Amino acid sequence: MRIAKALILIVLSLFHTTGNAQDVRTLETKIADLLAQMPVENNLYRDRLAEETYLLSSEVLKEICSRVVPPGTADDTKARFAVESLSKYLSREKPSDRTREWEEICISFVDSSNDPFVRAFFIRQLQWIGGDATIEALASYMDDDFLSSPVIAAMMQSHPDKAGKTFLEKLGTLDDISRVQAVYAIGDLRVEGASPVLIEMLAETRNAEMVRSILWSLARIGSPESYKTLADKARSSKYSPEPTGATASYLEFARTLGENGNTELSNRICRQLMKKCKSASQSHYKSSALIIYADNTSIPGALPLLTGAMKDPDKNYRMSALNYAIESGSPAAPWIVELTSARDEEIQAELIFLLGALKDKSTVSALIPFLDSPDPRV
Repeated sequence: MRIAKALILIVLSLFHTTGNAQDVRTLETKIADLLAQMPVENNLYRDRLAEETYLLSSEVLKEICSRVVPPGTADDTKARFAVESLSKYLSREKPSDRTREWEEICISFVDSSNDPFVRAFFIRQLQWIGGDATIEALASYMDDDFLSSPVIAAMMQSHPDKAGKTFLEKLGTLDDISRVQAVYAIGDLRVEGASPVLIEMLAETRNAEMVRSILWSLARIGSPESYKTLADKARSSKYSPEPTGATASYLEFARTLGENGNTELSNRICRQLMKKCKSASQSHYKSSALIIYADNTSIPGALPLLTGAMKDPDKNYRMSALNYAIESGSPAAPWIVELTSARDEEIQAELIFLLGALKDKSTVSALIPFLDSPDPRV
């Protein structure tokens, strides 16, 4: 009897050992089987594999992440695909317990890796699934010239408000490369209260790229308190193309003001630029100012300037007016008046093209006299 009991215990012990080995082996097999199916092109199949990946357990997720290695050391294509697929898949339910868990895992690999390329890869995952934890975890990497770009992008996507405040707070601690990127981000996020800080920075820098980023961000924020600064810089540049992009920022400022409802100041800037920009190198500024003005006032208010553009010698400027009129469905009558008074055959041809594009039957009688024009353009 005792011998039988001993045999039973031995057999059970063997089954227990074999079972444990089988569990481990099955886990490894599942990972291998999963990665063997990657990469895939079918989106539905990719999503199914991403769900299967997540359900395997956090330990499996970490194991897959550990297979992402520095470039040139091994082929980690399948592991990278699995990680990226999971990030994009989980981003649809952000925020959730699952995205927070995956966020923490990705952050742990940012912190634990010694390779900048691997770190950058996991930082990019946080652009998809990052949350509050990402802001805190990545702030310390902002001064890394190699990582600052993906870091700032991930922080912006994770929590725009907190990211903007963090960027503003850290401006004084960053080197030039990272600071330029942070300034652009502040503009894109339109961080409240940033304009006075940026204006103060502008007075202290001579770096052309830094000046360019500050002017652009002031323009994107669109605070009226930046008007004098941007106007002075554009004036100093003689409203011409130059490294700091002062006039381009001045135009963007006008556009932002219009979007924010301050059309009075926006239109003043546009009229100023349409008057000041006369050379071929300034043509695109003049055309942009016309379009912004027209957007602010809509077609009825903009028609005097749009039709008036047909008297301008700059063909690009005239075509900007015509294209805007066509896209906006302008009434034909004012353009018929322009056509009947035009003496230049090239401008006549442009106006005829416009009237044809408007497809207004009332234009037919105005076009008939031009059928006998000897100029082939007409």
